[in-house]
Amino acid sequence: MTTRTEQTTSPSAGPGPVEADIWETVGRLARLFEAHDGARGLDQAQQWTLQVLKIAEETGEAS
Repeated sequence: MTTRTEQTTSPSAGPGPVEADIWETVGRLARLFEAHDGARGLDQAQQWTLQVLKIAEETGEAS
């Protein structure tokens, strides 16, 4: 009888190097979008609304 051992990672272990790089990129992009939208005179609520709409659009395209 063969037993398969599964390796699990605890959620408290924190992100690995790839995940850290991804979240660093996400943070950098968020700051860039915020600065760009702020320069255009959009308030925070308008920025969030447009960002959610864009994410929804991209999700639809990916589907």
